[in-house]
Amino acid sequence: MTANSFTRASMLAVAVCILLSVQPASAQKLTKSGRYYVADIEKTFKVTGAGTLTIRGVSGSVFVSSWERSEVQIKEIKKMDVFTEKEAETVLERSESSYRQQGNDIFVDGEHSRRDWVKSKFEVWAPKSFSVDLDTRGGDIRVSNLTGTANIQTSGGDIALNEIGGEIDARTSGGDIEVSGAEKEVSLRTSGGDLELRRILGPLTGRTSGGEIKLTESQGEVKLHTSGGSIEIDQVRGEVEAHTSGGDIVVTDATASVEVQTSGGDIEFRNIGGSLEAETSGGDIEGKAVSGDARVSTAGGDIEIHDLRGGVEGKTAGGDIEVEMTLQDFSKNHAVFLRTAGGEIRLTIPEKLPASIRAEIEVEDRWESYDIYSDFPLTSSDGSEGVKSRRKRGRRISSEGAINGGGDPIELFTRDGNIYIKKLAR
Repeated sequence: MTANSFTRASMLAVAVCILLSVQPASAQKLTKSGRYYVADIEKTFKVTGAGTLTIRGVSGSVFVSSWERSEVQIKEIKKMDVFTEKEAETVLERSESSYRQQGNDIFVDGEHSRRDWVKSKFEVWAPKSFSVDLDTRGGDIRVSNLTGTANIQTSGGDIALNEIGGEIDARTSGGDIEVSGAEKEVSLRTSGGDLELRRILGPLTGRTSGGEIKLTESQGEVKLHTSGGSIEIDQVRGEVEAHTSGGDIVVTDATASVEVQTSGGDIEFRNIGGSLEAETSGGDIEGKAVSGDARVSTAGGDIEIHDLRGGVEGKTAGGDIEVEMTLQDFSKNHAVFLRTAGGEIRLTIPEKLPASIRAEIEVEDRWESYDIYSDFPLTSSDGSEGVKSRRKRGRRISSEGAINGGGDPIELFTRDGNIYIKKLAR
């Protein structure tokens, strides 16, 4: 071999080595399984730091986990409903170009196979510092243990996210969404599934058009909405807004204000650290331990509140109202406005509460007797002291009076029902 020939051969060998060094390690195997051709594709990309994995336009599931290596490994099982091995090989040739790397960012583009007869399953391992940007035409998505952001969308599968350090934006048109452990802001939307959420540290917005919502442990502001299911909220620290058009709402252990609304269910609450606003068009409202003011209304049920440490406004068009006020600091608002169109009112207040009371019954049922019963001295509408049993029909019965020197108003109204004003037994 001449010197020139040796030099050219050496340069060619070096060029080949350089070319191989910049290409991702890959392997693929094609087999036949029934009517399908199946390819196992494996690619590995070297990275030097945080990056983003982008997978778009594919049909199938995507599972992403973290590991300690400075590389991204992708295993794809591609299932092809084609007639010949040659057609399958053509699909694989096209899919080869769908994998590319730009710096620390990895891209997988499924636009080359936008047909239902090509489906894939991806298993991916990436450094923990990575982010994901995933958009599939159908299939489940699961991402675990990443400190980057998660931008996720699927047209027909479930989404499960576990221990994500960055912001989350996840949407599915036909599945459930589960998030367990999120440190930043979370935005979720599904048109046909449930939301199950745990340990959300940042602000949370969740919406579903046809499922239930369950939230446990949250630190930031919460806004939840469903058009067809119940909502359960437990151990939340930020302000809460929750709305459903067709289910019950349960809120427990909330340290800030709570606003809930349902068009077709009951509302239940316990241990509310701030104010409470609750409204239902077709159920009962029941709970205890509210540190702030309560504003509640129902068009067709009872209202029952125990251990209330603020003022209250309660309305029902067809049920009883029972309120127990345990307020100790009388400098706080303790106004009471209770109104029902067809039931009893039972109000229990501290013995030394300063207030100005007015209670009124509108009598329409001429066959029943109703009255106002009070542990506090009030003047009845006929001018007599105290309250005695009176049988009055076809008129209004009222009693009023200032107790403990007078103070915030207490106004009670019912139609065809008794009113009871009791001293707190403590």
